[in-house]
Amino acid sequence: MMSAMCLIAITALIVLKTFDTIKARDKSVKMKALQTSVQLSIEIADLVHRLQIERGTRVLFISSKGDQSVRKTVLEAAKKTDEFAHKLGSWPQEIERCHFNSRDTFLSLVNNHRKTQSASNCTIENEITFYSSIIANMFDWLFKNGQSSGFDLPQEFIGYQMLLFGKENTGIERALGGSYFIRGHFSEAAELLWFAKQTSLGKDRLHTSMQLMPKIKDIYDKTLETRNGSLLLEMEERRNLILSNKKQNASVDSGRKWFQLMTAYIDGLLQVQNEAGVLIVERIKNDVTESENVWALKLALFGFVGLLMPFFVGTVYTIQGYAAKLHQVTKEVHEEKRRADTLLYQMLPLQVAEQLKSGQNVTAEQFESVTVFFSDVVNFTQICAKISPMEVTKLLNRLYGIFDDHIDKYDVYKVETIGDAYMVVSGLPERNGHTHVTEIALMALHLVELLESLRFGSDNKNDLCVRIGIHTGQ
Repeated sequence: MMSAMCLIAITALIVLKTFDTIKARDKSVKMKALQTSVQLSIEIADLVHRLQIERGTRVLFISSKGDQSVRKTVLEAAKKTDEFAHKLGSWPQEIERCHFNSRDTFLSLVNNHRKTQSASNCTIENEITFYSSIIANMFDWLFKNGQSSGFDLPQEFIGYQMLLFGKENTGIERALGGSYFIRGHFSEAAELLWFAKQTSLGKDRLHTSMQLMPKIKDIYDKTLETRNGSLLLEMEERRNLILSNKKQNASVDSGRKWFQLMTAYIDGLLQVQNEAGVLIVERIKNDVTESENVWALKLALFGFVGLLMPFFVGTVYTIQGYAAKLHQVTKEVHEEKRRADTLLYQMLPLQVAEQLKSGQNVTAEQFESVTVFFSDVVNFTQICAKISPMEVTKLLNRLYGIFDDHIDKYDVYKVETIGDAYMVVSGLPERNGHTHVTEIALMALHLVELLESLRFGSDNKNDLCVRIGIHTGQ
């Protein structure tokens, strides 16, 4: 009987280890696939950069009504786009909405547009839309390609993608700005709004990318802020000039200068993009190495278990049982400690709570002077009668959420919140001389200012009034 039970236990454990090893191997394979797809995504991002430049030059060409000096730039940009497309090691197969799921169909689509759309029969809007739709489909593939691996994408890669989106907005901004200078103004308000929207989105998405991947900010500061501070200043001056939409002398040279200025900036973003891409590839490469090491380790452990398990199955099961119980008990102890600490911090000031936790005696103190702030909602009973309980809860959450978010700016201590009553004190538990009066007064004025826009009710049209009292003394 015991032999049969041991055999069943050994068989079950070996099966589990087998599945565990297979799972580790599958993870390693998927990580390699993710590495390959991310590498291709970064290459596609470089192709997008070439398309952005080509789009900008063609908008300049259309705006200049076929100026031959600009035409040379258009041809050079198209040539570089084709060269880069041919250099790609592979081509994504899932880009189908624009019917270019192969390199040849992509080049055919772009070349057909170049041949059929000229300065005489194409508008600026149509030109930007054509190239932007291709780029949008590539970005769409880029997202789906990363998600297809079955892993959560690293936060750094999301930041990298936001950088690409911001760079795309800046590319459209470059094209529209060039059109402005060549024509001397925007003839329609929609064009000005389009330009302003792209400018704002470009800045916001660049900022978001830096938050998601702080290394992007470091690279950006090194590449643009430090080395090209004058470029950024000049770019902002010209942006403001465009946003004013004051009529200028139409000038192909001015349009070209704007295009060159923005190209220098976007080339800087390209350098940021490339360096960030290298960091991401390196990060994923390390993850791949780690997953392979884990798989190799699990495979070795599987062999070890298969050889030695018959001799140690009883001991292992005993140890696992004790370990599971110990883990559960430890978890419960930590959870109870967390709950006790949370309750203690809610009831007592932090200093007093810490003294109690460390076993020290807490001596009662007398404070010569403190200032107390207390408030409640005017006509709270009548308000509760008019609106639903859920709306009352939301109202109080909004009200005291605003209070809680801003009192940390002042040297005060929140005592309690009961119903619609809110009490704050300054000057204890830490003495601050006589500044507690100023702290409470400034805080009260600030909270009153914040409440000016607070409304309640299903239509949010009812003003909310809060009664505030302040008392200073012992």
